[in-house]
Amino acid sequence: YLRQYVRGRQIADCVPWLSGGTPLPAVCTGHPKLYMIAKEKEGRLSVGLWNFHADIVWEPVVELGRDYTTLRVLNGGCGSLQGKRVRLEAIPAFGSVFFEVEA
Repeated sequence: YLRQYVRGRQIADCVPWLSGGTPLPAVCTGHPKLYMIAKEKEGRLSVGLWNFHADIVWEPVVELGRDYTTLRVLNGGCGSLQGKRVRLEAIPAFGSVFFEVEA
């Protein structure tokens, strides 16, 4: 019931309504076994993504809650910051990627 491709999008769309307009700091939908942890502090957002699936996550796009100006991918991967979106390279099966954005 919870591990569906659209469930993450449904939850992310409901959070601003439930929280008085504040969106989630980071969302990556369409990958039911991709787990994310995000932490905001002093104008920076750190995000970790773990792929707990035997398939590769091809070119994930992380939607951010606000605009940032710089991106730093921490574990050797590559990515690009495009407004409120971070586009990453593929995350291998049972692999992970970490990045940090700064305002």
